[in-house]
Amino acid sequence: MDNFDRFWAAYPRKVKKKDTRKVWERLGFNAWTNDAFLDYMLEDIGKRLANDDRWKRGFIPDPTTYLRGERWNDEIVKAPTPPTGPKPAAHMLYQEPEWMKKP
Repeated sequence: MDNFDRFWAAYPRKVKKKDTRKVWERLGFNAWTNDAFLDYMLEDIGKRLANDDRWKRGFIPDPTTYLRGERWNDEIVKAPTPPTGPKPAAHMLYQEPEWMKKP
């Protein structure tokens, strides 16, 4: 199995394989991609699948976009954390305006 096949097997979005292989070769990955770099790239894909909020919601870029844009260098976007602390009581959320109150 060559390095492209390893990349393709790990990448979660299986579209444009022929174009992806062309980009892979055009960028020279076949010539200079060593196992350490490929392992780094595959590790990045795994981290994004587990931690990147966009990837977890299904917004995974095409593999050609991932390669051309060197997306392994992008920051992983974590899901926003919900605010902590006590929630207001239900009666505090809504207060009747004065004109609605009974005399």
